[in-house]
Amino acid sequence: MSWINDVQQAIAFIEENLLREICVEDVAGHVHASKDYFQKIFNIATGYTIGEYVRNRRLSMAAWDIANTDAKIIDIAYTYLCESPESFAKAFARLYGFTPKYARSNKVKPSTFHPFSVQTIVNGGFNMGNELKFGTLEIREGTKGDMPSAVEFLMRMHNPDFKKWFEVMADGRHPCTDISNFIIAWDTEKIAALAIYQPWNYSYCGHILKGARLEECFCAHEYQGLGATKGVLDKIMELSVGNGNLFELVYGQEALYGSYDEWGYAHGIPCEEDGYTCTIWDEEAGDKYSIHEATDGDIPIIVDLYEKCYGRNLLATAIGSKDIDYLMNALAKAVNYESKFYLFKTSSGETCGFFHSETNSKRIYMMELDDGYSYHQIRPYLMEFYKRHGLDKIPLKLGRDHPAYMVFNDSLQKKEFSELGYIKIYDIPKFFMEISNILNARLIGSPYAHYTGSFTLATHSRGEAYKLEFENGKFTDASPVKRQNGEVNIERNRLVRLMFGRVSPSEINEEPYIYWFKNDDYRNIFKILFPDMQSHVFSMN
Repeated sequence: MSWINDVQQAIAFIEENLLREICVEDVAGHVHASKDYFQKIFNIATGYTIGEYVRNRRLSMAAWDIANTDAKIIDIAYTYLCESPESFAKAFARLYGFTPKYARSNKVKPSTFHPFSVQTIVNGGFNMGNELKFGTLEIREGTKGDMPSAVEFLMRMHNPDFKKWFEVMADGRHPCTDISNFIIAWDTEKIAALAIYQPWNYSYCGHILKGARLEECFCAHEYQGLGATKGVLDKIMELSVGNGNLFELVYGQEALYGSYDEWGYAHGIPCEEDGYTCTIWDEEAGDKYSIHEATDGDIPIIVDLYEKCYGRNLLATAIGSKDIDYLMNALAKAVNYESKFYLFKTSSGETCGFFHSETNSKRIYMMELDDGYSYHQIRPYLMEFYKRHGLDKIPLKLGRDHPAYMVFNDSLQKKEFSELGYIKIYDIPKFFMEISNILNARLIGSPYAHYTGSFTLATHSRGEAYKLEFENGKFTDASPVKRQNGEVNIERNRLVRLMFGRVSPSEINEEPYIYWFKNDDYRNIFKILFPDMQSHVFSMN
């Protein structure tokens, strides 16, 4: 059975490279197999994805160091390739049910996740020579009776300090989430896995689309590799598609055990933390404008002003009055996560803009001005406002591209662009048709304004291919076809990233091994359909 030998060679390769950056492609390449094929073989043989196995082995080695050495936890985190101490603590808690600090303080010796040895049976993980037996998992939406157990599970797996926030999400105080959005995998009377998903509206170039956000997803360590997490994510997709949602976003947490990409998610959506930090300098403000804290009565004008970001961004969170009210009132009162909205006003008292700032960190997550006003005009007043609060820097978390950056250009000190997010498009042909009016508007003013023809787009993965049809410069249809290769070949994840503005069209020329076009017409059409536009999604949590 050659596949057993391949899996064993892959495990040996992983063990030799646990302290180096390795990915699924590296492991599959070591045994001369394709990524998708070997991922399935590894999962069948071990019950874990490659990403889960690598993550668990590193965390197990880190747990041994915490229990048996005096090394600082932060040093251990970086030794085992965690991006930050915070991400290490979260991953550790997901695996063991308690934090590294708790393990060190209480001299806990976590169970060892052993290297696998594959023959005709699988030994390793947390159970050497023991057969795991669990009841049938029931995967369903949460009910009011589940609230205590669900909140307790999340406190144990995430952070006990977030109890009030989990309660807000469960009891309906959140504008779009209640306990029915808690998708739970039950094993008799015990929660095996739990995820929270939130239905949201998003602006795609000003066109409102229905989507979903995956807020939290955790699986108890003894259930990892047994299908609990996949079952929960599949249930979310079923419910989300049934509600008319087109896609699902994941951001705000690091890759779930490194496995989102292994469950059909594309890596790297725009994140709320994208932005720059700028240095404050002395600049005379004058009396033409002033800054005032917003009240409930100002919510409608804030909503109107915020919509200006829709036309500037390819993708943005669509925010209404109930969402602003939640941020302004319910969230701060419930979980002590205080943020405030401020208005820019003229000397005559007219509101000309707003910004949204976290009270403690002073990060600015939203800032928009009305037509007829410029960021150059309000810059001195914003700097004076922050200086008056004892700060010498302004953290502008406004995405990768915002008009305010131009007037702060000389003081932009630090850029912070993350790659923590993921996105899954449930049905690519359906998504194409949903945005067809946007695609047609891009074709109208191009050299292909009267193009008529069709071509097949193949994605290199899962045998997915789509026939795209055009008539007299209009995108008329997208339908699935059975093809391994087409006139256009683009790796699926890269296609999704291109459609959501995370990949520049210039990359089409720079990376021919990812993009292949039968002729320049097809290449040019793709550059026109997906121009270089930035996105910025605000999490609302």
